[in-house]
Amino acid sequence: MYSKDMPHTPRTRFANIIFRAIFTTLGAVAEIFAVSLVFDIANPLFFIAVAIFLISIAYLWDFYRDYHLQLTKPHRFTATTFIIALIASFFGILFLKNKVMAAIIFVAFIFLEFIYNKYIYEIASTVWISKDIVAIIFWNLFIFIFLAYSGVSSIISILYFLIFVLSRDLVNIAYCDIKDISLDQLNRLKTFATLLGARTLVDGLTMINIFSILWLVLGVALGLLPMIALFLIVPVVITGTLIFMSRSSKVYSSTTVDFEYYVWLLSMMIGKLLV
Repeated sequence: MYSKDMPHTPRTRFANIIFRAIFTTLGAVAEIFAVSLVFDIANPLFFIAVAIFLISIAYLWDFYRDYHLQLTKPHRFTATTFIIALIASFFGILFLKNKVMAAIIFVAFIFLEFIYNKYIYEIASTVWISKDIVAIIFWNLFIFIFLAYSGVSSIISILYFLIFVLSRDLVNIAYCDIKDISLDQLNRLKTFATLLGARTLVDGLTMINIFSILWLVLGVALGLLPMIALFLIVPVVITGTLIFMSRSSKVYSSTTVDFEYYVWLLSMMIGKLLV
């Protein structure tokens, strides 16, 4: 679930990649912990490790793809070896832990991500919002596997909650594209932002934020979600407020929406103390 900022120099580009990788990875960890609190999952550490590996591999590959032409042949060999070693270590640990099915699924995840990253510009320049939708699908599949694998028995509750997660990821990814409108238009990438424009998109995201809140309330009222899920309304309200404020300031930072997942965890920890 990340978006590319495009600083003006290689040094700032590199610093941005490192910051986004760390911030996004820790945000994913916070989200998984929060989801585990919603469904009272005792031990999410395996999936936290998986998330860290997957996001790290994705960012390393993204960095290598962007910079390999600027590297010397020995440096390219070193970078490629490191990425392969990281992937091999990851799957080696999975197999040693007898997580064979999980390993197969995540092999497919990484393979598809590599293929998608290789052809992202060709795909996104011909298929509307494909760049946004693919990222949303990948992360929602991961959360689905996490919940199903962790023993959440009600498939209806899982799917209902995933609609909430999807709405939040949609807000995150679509908002992150606003700052890249000029570049994406130059590259003829068909994102939500280039399709709707910044102002209209922000209005649309506000409607999605309202939907997310109502969806949580309805889920608790129908008994599909536990009462503690209502505490996730707090990060939605905070994100919605920040997005609305950015409409006036016209400053569209990815941190505005990525920060929401940290508030997920904080809200759920407070909820556990109160409920």
